[in-house]
Amino acid sequence: MVLQVMAAADLARIMCQVRLKVVQDELKKIKDEEKKILDKVAEEDKKEAKEEAALKAIEDAEIAAKLAAEEAVAEGAETTDGKTSEADTEGTETEAEEE
Repeated sequence: MVLQVMAAADLARIMCQVRLKVVQDELKKIKDEEKKILDKVAEEDKKEAKEEAALKAIEDAEIAAKLAAEEAVAEGAETTDGKTSEADTEGTETEAEEE
């Protein structure tokens, strides 16, 4: 009778070890999947951050170009062919006629 109890206890211990191993394997699989998902999310976040930074840089460049153009117009900058703008020449002609 004692041998049967000891054999049953050994069998129960072995079955528990097998169950533990199965559960540990499942847990490892779940953790691996979780890591893959987190890595994917982090990669997407990096891409979004880069895209947002690029859009911000484009917006900043557009604003800077607009401000530079407005400043150039306000200062009466020359056109690309080296001639002064019509607004500048009209003002000069009017001044010359008055003299």
